[in-house]
Amino acid sequence: MDFEKYWLGKFSDCISGIAGDEIRDKIMEGSEELSDASSIEEIASWTNTAMKNLTSLLEHDAQVEIMTDVHVIILSLN
Repeated sequence: MDFEKYWLGKFSDCISGIAGDEIRDKIMEGSEELSDASSIEEIASWTNTAMKNLTSLLEHDAQVEIMTDVHVIILSLN
């Protein structure tokens, strides 16, 4: 399993379920360009931008709900 793609998919699904597709598209912008060949710097840069968009587009409670949901999903893999 490609963890990065799995995480991106779960992150996208959580955003969509809580904030809707329009907000999801804004936060996830550029993620489709990430791949196994992406450098750690490219991944970190995208993640930084996504987190900035998350905090600027959503209220605090929605931010916490999304990140908690993603965390619980990832932990369930173990």
